[in-house]
Parts: sequence; C-alpha cells; structure tokens
Amino acid sequence: MKSQNKPKSFLLVLILAVCIILCSCGQGNVSQVTVTPVDSAIYTQEDIDAAIDVTLDFFKKEFTGSTLKEIHYAGDEYLEDQYSPETYGDYDELIALLSTYHVDSSDDGILEPGSTVTEWSWILCRRNGGQWVFIDCGYC
Repeated sequence: MKSQNKPKSFLLVLILAVCIILCSCGQGNVSQVTVTPVDSAIYTQEDIDAAIDVTLDFFKKEFTGSTLKEIHYAGDEYLEDQYSPETYGDYDELIALLSTYHVDSSDDGILEPGSTVTEWSWILCRRNGGQWVFIDCGYC
C-alpha cells in the first residue's frame, strides 16, 4: 500500500510545484523597489503611498518581464506644469509618480531586454479623496 502512495504523493508535489512556478511567472517584479520620499504641500505621505500601492499592483500585472527599481512622487511643480485632473474625466485630484525599471525580458518585442527605463511617469486620479485610479503611464 505504501509503495502505491509514493508515486501519487510525488506526482501531487510535482503538479503543485509546476503550478507555483507558472503562477509566479508573468508578473512584474516589485520585490526590490525603493520608494524615495518627496515632500508635498498638496498630498500627505499616506496619499502618496496609496497611489504607489495602486501603481505597484498595476506594474505586477502589466509589466511582465520587468523589475521596478525605484518610484517616487513627481512633485507638486510637476503637476502644475504638466497635468490637470479634468483632462482625465470626472476627477478632482491627480497625482503623478516617476519610476525607474529594468527590462529583464520583453513580452512585446518593443523594449530591449537588459535595458533600463528612467523617468517613466504614472498618472492616477481620484474623486473626493477616494481611491486612486490608474489612468495612464509612459514618457511625458
């Protein structure tokens, strides 16, 4: 009886290991990101951290084959010069973040594996102090 359970146990462990590997593939890596603090007269650190959390979740889902290295609030002046929340719909607040990420491999064939992308912007909006919503990202 025990000899019959060994192959089943081994097979179960093997299937579980493959599932774990497959589930961990295809995600952007945010495990080593450095969050650089930037002072703001507009937003609290809690506001900024909430926007960063939304961005990290988006990066994990959409930036497969890349590792986020650094992210920070773009600064109050950046917002005044570049954006208006009304541009993106029915929002009354907008926040911009900037980041650096490394392209480990490229799923889309556009970015060069081994390259580093700097000053990548992330735009998030919210209404009445609610949850941040990812709007856009890219170079400005």
